[in-house]
Amino acid sequence: MFDVGLMEMLVIGVVALIVLGPERLPKAARKLGFYVRKARQSWHSVRAEFERELATEELKRSVKASELTQSLQEAKQALQESVSDVRDEFKQGEAALRAAAQAKPLLEPMPLETDPEWDSVRSDARRQIGRAPSEAELAAQPVEALLPEIVVASNVDAAQTTPSIQEVTDPSPSVTKQAATP
Repeated sequence: MFDVGLMEMLVIGVVALIVLGPERLPKAARKLGFYVRKARQSWHSVRAEFERELATEELKRSVKASELTQSLQEAKQALQESVSDVRDEFKQGEAALRAAAQAKPLLEPMPLETDPEWDSVRSDARRQIGRAPSEAELAAQPVEALLPEIVVASNVDAAQTTPSIQEVTDPSPSVTKQAATP
């Protein structure tokens, strides 16, 4: 604590002997020793308490760090397990796709255009898509079936070869129909 050497102690002792005298000096030395001992004890107790608190704090930190490390290890292991599960599922799906691709091709080869069956399928598909029917198909069906809303005019001019459109009014005021004359 204090850097007091032998010479300093001798000087303090001589001054105390002069000031206090030989009768009161032993009693004062005892009191001084008692207070110095008490100060040292309290200093040591404070220091010990401080060291105990530091040790407790360090122990708490190490426990918390070990718990954190353990929880991180558990999370890492769970993540690795889920990644391996996903990887296994991916490999199984890939193997199933490969097996399916090898078992049956996705697209069948197109038939040649000279195939009569293919020609009928192609013409049916064109009609369904919205392509206009051919003239032979139109001639085969009656006009009423093809155009139900068109009224055919009864007076047809023999000299007239192109069809004309005439406006025919319906009894209801909101609808106006057109009639084609051949």
